[in-house]
Amino acid sequence: MTSLKKLQLAGNRLADIHHGSLRKNLALELLNLANNNISTIPNDVKFLHNLQWLNLSSNNITYFYHFEFTRLKKLHTLNNNKLSELLIIFDPLAKLTSLHLESNRLQTMYDTTFQSMTVLKNLLLDFNRLTSLPLYLFASNTQLRYLSLTNYKLTVLFSQTFEPLVELESLFVEGNYIIEIPKDLFAFLTNLNHLTMHNNAISLISDEDMFSATLDLMDINLCCNGLKSLPENVFGSLSTLNYFNLTYNR
Repeated sequence: MTSLKKLQLAGNRLADIHHGSLRKNLALELLNLANNNISTIPNDVKFLHNLQWLNLSSNNITYFYHFEFTRLKKLHTLNNNKLSELLIIFDPLAKLTSLHLESNRLQTMYDTTFQSMTVLKNLLLDFNRLTSLPLYLFASNTQLRYLSLTNYKLTVLFSQTFEPLVELESLFVEGNYIIEIPKDLFAFLTNLNHLTMHNNAISLISDEDMFSATLDLMDINLCCNGLKSLPENVFGSLSTLNYFNLTYNR
């Protein structure tokens, strides 16, 4: 099957892919190994020069080596695994546009984790165990459009972390333990359209200019927090706002 371009192996009980079994499929562009019992990434992946889409979600992967994605360029899905740490495994992925890492066991990230992903547009990190984000985690991700950080254990956000995200359109940070929104958090997010921060512990928005740079915001969800009051004109500049949820505050 040397001309095979798509291989669907999801939903079996595969624990391993035998060495050499994929190596001849050099034309392969899509490989779906989701919902199996795989604990290590097949060694043959590194020989699939044309692979663009790799789905490894819902397996038992706890760790993988740097070389395993050296040729993968576009998308891989690693959600619902058992990864606890990301080091420099993503260095070769300079053309990656979407990365799914939801529902792992991530507790630590570094400023360099995503530094090679200069064209990354979609990043989903939901349901992990981080309590904070490195200050310069997104320093190289200036083309990011969609960022989801829901159901972490985040207690604080730093404006420096989000400063490079000048193209960001959607930001989801619900289901954390955030108490306060830094006054400059949105200062550089001039293309932001969708903001969701419900189910946190936000008790204060003190700066009436907090949203002055986000003139394209269309929806804001701040429900289920601890807000008691708001500056009088804090949303006054948002002429495009068409959905605003403040239910279940104080």
